[in-house]
Amino acid sequence: MVRCILTSLACKYRLVLERLELVTGRNVQVVHVVGGGELGSLRETRELAGASATIARYEPSAAQLSHETYERFLAMTGLESPRATHAEGSTR
Repeated sequence: MVRCILTSLACKYRLVLERLELVTGRNVQVVHVVGGGELGSLRETRELAGASATIARYEPSAAQLSHETYERFLAMTGLESPRATHAEGSTR
């Protein structure tokens, strides 16, 4: 169940990033994922972040599998990649 949720989030992040890249004309190199509840102040947030687990960098290891998963996500949700839409529009 957790893997399904995380994969779905990753696919949605990719979709949103594609849209951002399309409208801004800029390539997104890094995504910082931050989350977790509600805190009373910026100081509390900084203290919590400083005391949390070490920061880790994750990189995709199977690009083709990742692409297939994303295509399946798009098909199941009925969403369309903005890159595909943009490519189709540019050939008209």
